[in-house]
Amino acid sequence: MHILHLTATLSFGGAQKITVGLAEQAVNHGHEASILTVTSGNDFAERLQEAGISFRTLGYEGSFTPRNLLSILRLRREMVETVHQIDPDVIHEQLFIPKILAIGMSDIAGRPVVHTQQDSSPWWSRGGAYAYLQTLIERSFSKRIVNENVAVSASVLEEMKDYGLVQEEEGTVIHNFTEITPAEPDEISVLGDGPLKLFMVTRLTWEKKGLDTAVDILARLRDQNEDVRLVVVGDGPDREKMAAYADEREVRQAIEFRGYQENVRSQYREADLLLMPSRWEGLSLTATEATAMGVPVVGSQIGGICEVVEHGETGFTSPPENARSFVEHIKRLMHAPELYQRFSKSGIRRVQNHFTPESAFEAYEEVYRNADVTNNNQY
Repeated sequence: MHILHLTATLSFGGAQKITVGLAEQAVNHGHEASILTVTSGNDFAERLQEAGISFRTLGYEGSFTPRNLLSILRLRREMVETVHQIDPDVIHEQLFIPKILAIGMSDIAGRPVVHTQQDSSPWWSRGGAYAYLQTLIERSFSKRIVNENVAVSASVLEEMKDYGLVQEEEGTVIHNFTEITPAEPDEISVLGDGPLKLFMVTRLTWEKKGLDTAVDILARLRDQNEDVRLVVVGDGPDREKMAAYADEREVRQAIEFRGYQENVRSQYREADLLLMPSRWEGLSLTATEATAMGVPVVGSQIGGICEVVEHGETGFTSPPENARSFVEHIKRLMHAPELYQRFSKSGIRRVQNHFTPESAFEAYEEVYRNADVTNNNQY
């Protein structure tokens, strides 16, 4: 089977890591894999070359607005021609931009299409013409073009049903995986006498990732004379906004911004706890990575995190924006080394049992075959 992954870009990100990982697993399982992106940029080029995975880009640099309609129509035609040239058996699409190009097509070059919904789209529940249009595109794409819909968590699938992207009996849940191999015994963090190292490993977006809540949590802990430092790994558009808010709360000196780090495993080896005060998540790769490294997670009580973190077993979850609840859970783990170690070991076992690349691809392999059968029955 030749699987073509169609996505917006291969610039570094969670969905991109999943795309590349699935393509590698396809090759490992005796299939052929290719990747086609809409925009240029490839942070995985060397890795793809080593795995024998071909990569092409349409190289579009414009914006997706009505002003660029003619360019988008030409790009759409180029996408279909490129798919014909690659000649895959199945197309696996992720992220929003390819949906804009494919909208209105009865098929994409006659190939069966598998769609993965990586996140709960904020525009599904928002008002306004722009949000309505985006939701309409997603709904039309999922219903009319896709042969098999996949959601990365049960909570995302339920939202897809709520907002009319799939019917009640449709859709498959396949959890995203972590590529980090479980921690060796000497890699697992042990609480010491120094400051608690509270890590965030994330793209710095204010609304989704709860950056304000993170600062509030740190401020509360410091006000209670807890020796805690926040280490922020990652970058994004709201880094300066977070730093400014930390200045307001007088905790800027207790935050270290490290920016993007290629060797994320080494970052988790330093971490005592992972903080995830997100307001929404599809299924958090960061939570699976930290859990694989034996780092307990204190995160928001939302679907995408709760499907990774077992409350009271591998970490704790709190209502989003409830800084007081987060603080209580953090303090409990800070002052209970035995509980901390139990969470750490339980988390590693959970990742080994539920979040491996091999198990995810084997689930997708069945979906690809079902999509092919469904597509053949339509023509």
